[in-house]
Amino acid sequence: MDMTSNNQTLSDHLALDVKNVTVIRSGRKLLDDVSFQARPGEVVALLGPNGAGKSTLFRAITDEMSPDEGHVLLNGTAIGDWDLGKKALTLGILPQSSTLNFPFSVREVVLLGRSPCKSSREENNAIVDKALEMVDASHLVERSYTNLSGGEKQRVHLARVLVQIWDQPEDGQRVLLLDEPTSALDPAHQHKTLSIAREFAKQNVAVVVILHDLNLASQYADRLVMLCAGRIEANGTADDVLKPDLLQRLLDIEVCIMRHPKDGYPLVVAG
Repeated sequence: MDMTSNNQTLSDHLALDVKNVTVIRSGRKLLDDVSFQARPGEVVALLGPNGAGKSTLFRAITDEMSPDEGHVLLNGTAIGDWDLGKKALTLGILPQSSTLNFPFSVREVVLLGRSPCKSSREENNAIVDKALEMVDASHLVERSYTNLSGGEKQRVHLARVLVQIWDQPEDGQRVLLLDEPTSALDPAHQHKTLSIAREFAKQNVAVVVILHDLNLASQYADRLVMLCAGRIEANGTADDVLKPDLLQRLLDIEVCIMRHPKDGYPLVVAG
């Protein structure tokens, strides 16, 4: 990926288009007519209380769960109709947890992300080094993956996903999906991870990230999509979505909204 590319305005092209998705399991609607879009160049945060449907939506977007109604389009084509090899170069997916029990080195784990890519070993190793530096894991490169802490493993898997979609593919724009990527991280690495998401968005990647922290979403996302009971309750900028009455109704917590003293984005304060 050309990390020196100049900033681009948001494209009208929809890299990801979730259209009227409904998911029903055991007679219960887990998602109810959910629609949202992600354009190249923007970060979209999916928010909501436990049980809101965020994980179900993530599984529908990644084609792990088929909707009962509606469609998920990747660059205008149904997600299930993509050739697997081409989709791997276009769609990077970081699940909430990744299981790997083989004693691979960190370099070997991250190199797995380059498997779909037609580049030389030397090029792949150079990209792996850059990604590990981005996630602050260069010092782990020769360590055994199984001996890492939970947060270190999470950063290694982030690097693996980044190298997978590092290059601009021929077939449409890239999409990066992150399911609670900050859950096992200390505050410094939470901010680093979301800064990386913003950096990739600048390279015309559409980023969709599930978060619980409203203030991280406010700081790093262009748009917030708030779910509750399987429905979208709000979709817009942080100023549009982070309203005390809405948050009290959906999250059952009294809050006040303040402005960050330096950057001006809204901050949610309990009480």
